[in-house]
Amino acid sequence: EIKALSGLPGFPGRVNPQALNDYLRHGLAEEGGETLWSGIYSLPPGTWMEIRDDGPKGSLPQPVRYCDLEASPGTDAWEGRDVRAGADALRREFLRSVEIHLRSDVGYGCLLSGGMDSSSIVAAAAHLRGGAADFDTFTFASGDAHDESAIAAKVAAEVGCRNYSLSLRGADFVECLERATLAQDEPIVGPSILAQYKLFEFVRAKGTRVVLDGQGGDELMAGYPWYLGAGMASSLRRGRLGSAAGLLRTWASQGGNAGAFSSLARFAVPSKYHWPIRRTFGIAGVERWMNQPWFKERQITEELAWHCPSGDPLASVRMMDLRTNLPQLLRFEDRNSMAHSVESRVPFLTVPMARLALSMPSDFLISGAATYKHVFKLAMDGLVPDYVVKRTDKIGFRTPEAHLLIENRVNLLKQLANGNPLLDGPLSRSALKNSLNDSALSAKATHQLWRVMAALEWIRCFNLSVT
Repeated sequence: EIKALSGLPGFPGRVNPQALNDYLRHGLAEEGGETLWSGIYSLPPGTWMEIRDDGPKGSLPQPVRYCDLEASPGTDAWEGRDVRAGADALRREFLRSVEIHLRSDVGYGCLLSGGMDSSSIVAAAAHLRGGAADFDTFTFASGDAHDESAIAAKVAAEVGCRNYSLSLRGADFVECLERATLAQDEPIVGPSILAQYKLFEFVRAKGTRVVLDGQGGDELMAGYPWYLGAGMASSLRRGRLGSAAGLLRTWASQGGNAGAFSSLARFAVPSKYHWPIRRTFGIAGVERWMNQPWFKERQITEELAWHCPSGDPLASVRMMDLRTNLPQLLRFEDRNSMAHSVESRVPFLTVPMARLALSMPSDFLISGAATYKHVFKLAMDGLVPDYVVKRTDKIGFRTPEAHLLIENRVNLLKQLANGNPLLDGPLSRSALKNSLNDSALSAKATHQLWRVMAALEWIRCFNLSVT
């Protein structure tokens, strides 16, 4: 772990400027093997490295890749075949994966949000046990408009398993911020990671040692809102104007999620214009707190390479999430669970499941009715309750960020900003203070402010230098 390396005599304990920029702007805590600690690197997923005593001093060998999902079978295998064939293949592989992950010498349970992925695991586990759902499920109740705990309780009751719900107050998040940061070794990306930390603490207190959850389902099965925009772009590139128009109409009728439009724009606008457009429309709001000269002196690269000049846009966005978003989510979950000696298992993320899902063509994943996870929902037909399968909203593991920040921001500022070197270089102390005193913070701004707060706590916990 990083904390073991940081304890070595003479270790400098400095911030990595490029990684700090990527974290503040994009919420990426690890990218391309770099960490936020200068001089400390992580092995990319699917690689190994051999370090020899007689090897060259002062350098590390290149990682060797043993698994490359980008080399997964192409979509040609499904040419001329109906989506139902893909659904049948997914159902068989998914049930096989869940069955393997249920093997345990101790009692197991499931994290259950009420969404498609976690509900599928719970329903599959009950099905594989012959309807005897002799396990517990655990749910985080956010207590706001995004609270899915009632749906989770309904799913648990329908399959016959017990459901325990955890509610948290603002003070609970503040109380565990230091412990969670020390467990992670790097800054968290928002209060949802703190809620997850507390949920695993709750699981352990109930006596459960192994849990299954739905991590990876959204990335593999195209469950995020921005995948709809990538699906539109895929249809346009293949000349399927009617399909793209249908997706656009359905998107508009469902409220026009901004993430889908943003994703479509990435493929329609040359990459060199992405960052100027984001600035113009105020999307790059975290800049208001960043000290730009500090970053420019260190020659950081501002923007990620989102543009996909060729190939299938939906496949490109999914692969981008598999390379960037998913690894850090898995790291957060692994550290949070093991901090409480709980083993978390992810049935969606076996190599056979991933290769099968990545071979599915875009129209299997996003239907003409703008249904996310189309082929997977067909695969779970008759197994997962209809009221879950037919949901059109995507909530995910949400926490009431704005309320929590408003409730705690004064104490947080006093606790984190006093003498913090992050405010003596990378961030502007005055701009941050003004934002914290602003009673009309937008939802976007509160999300970014949580990121800043987490970085301040990380610097404080590990006594890091920014010079």
